[in-house]
Amino acid sequence: MRSFYYYARYIVARIFYLSLGLKVKKQFLYINKCWNEKNNREPEIFKHTIENKKLNYCERKEISKNSPEYIKPTTKKMLIEQSEKLKERTDLYKRKTSGTTGEPTKIYLNRHELGKLLAVRDYCYRHYNIKLGYREGRVWARSNRDIGTFFKDFLLNRKTFYPTSEEALEQTTSLLKYKPQYLYGYSSLILELSKIIVTNKLEVPQIKCVICTAEPILTSQKVHLESIFSCPVVEEYGSTEFDILAFECRKGHMHQVNPWIKIEVENSTTMITDFSRTTQKIIRYLIGDHFDIAQTQCTLLGSNNIITNLEGRSTDRYAFDKNGTKFHSVELSRSIGKYQKLNDTYFTFHILQKELGKIILYLPYELQEKSTKIRNFIESEITHNTNLKIEIKIIIVQPQEVRKETKKNSYFTQCINT
Repeated sequence: MRSFYYYARYIVARIFYLSLGLKVKKQFLYINKCWNEKNNREPEIFKHTIENKKLNYCERKEISKNSPEYIKPTTKKMLIEQSEKLKERTDLYKRKTSGTTGEPTKIYLNRHELGKLLAVRDYCYRHYNIKLGYREGRVWARSNRDIGTFFKDFLLNRKTFYPTSEEALEQTTSLLKYKPQYLYGYSSLILELSKIIVTNKLEVPQIKCVICTAEPILTSQKVHLESIFSCPVVEEYGSTEFDILAFECRKGHMHQVNPWIKIEVENSTTMITDFSRTTQKIIRYLIGDHFDIAQTQCTLLGSNNIITNLEGRSTDRYAFDKNGTKFHSVELSRSIGKYQKLNDTYFTFHILQKELGKIILYLPYELQEKSTKIRNFIESEITHNTNLKIEIKIIIVQPQEVRKETKKNSYFTQCINT
């Protein structure tokens, strides 16, 4: 009976997409065909996109890679200016976020563009035997629960839960009773959810997949979550402007998955171009995050291009020793990840650097007795891996203070003017 109900709700969600003119299935078949071209996959699809003159923007003209308009990057300010000109359009869909900088960003899409973004998501989900429209348990920040949001969530076959503050246990219990087919949400909140489940010895229903978004998550933490939920725990990387840009395959690679998007990294600057977008011109858009692009022979999902060393805001890419010598901030999170793996434990944390050579590490209060051991381990690992010395100061705080409510959690924040 439950299986029939789940299927019926899935059909309702897919019909809802069709009623809005969103041809998700058609675009999914196209994406699947594109990425199934095994030989030289990403360059072939990019070439195919150009040859078929998909470079139609607001002016409805083709723009070559060598034109000045292509070379000049698009800033967030330029994108906001474009959005202001479209806000009176009633035929467009709007996506919005405050962004990590607090600067509101609004994106306008026509039904063809939104359909493609949803189809990319559907393509990624099917890699783990789930589909867009399956019963979703969303582990998210608290929001206004008005009648419009409730109706939208019902049609999309999802329900939102917030497992923190004084309602944490109640929210967690409600989520488990909801019996979602998959979980989707902030990495730190899913970790909080798992902690409540273990502490209260709650029974977890069968779940197909846990998808972590918006925040980085360590490999050791994924392993921890997989032991609790008994299913794959994967990462996605995306943004409001483009939705999913990269998705983790079963082998752990973060593949580029949108065939209409080109990702470029030049001189530590990451730029995104969407060759399918006609409503807004998004050419070499400065997304504000930093990561590296590498090649893989893995053909399980999407492109041969994969994202590595994803560290969020570009300004938080490096930490510094007392002499101003920089090292990649990923070394800090990797050292903590190694500690967690060696000690078969996990915990939330945040790292802050305000002075050269000095690192502040925020840890939850239950680690107070182990703080010296953790500090010594990290300092030793950084010296061993970088030949640089840093001084770590540990501050013990309440768990909710490690991750500020309703805000995305980045492991490392650097506030030095260099």
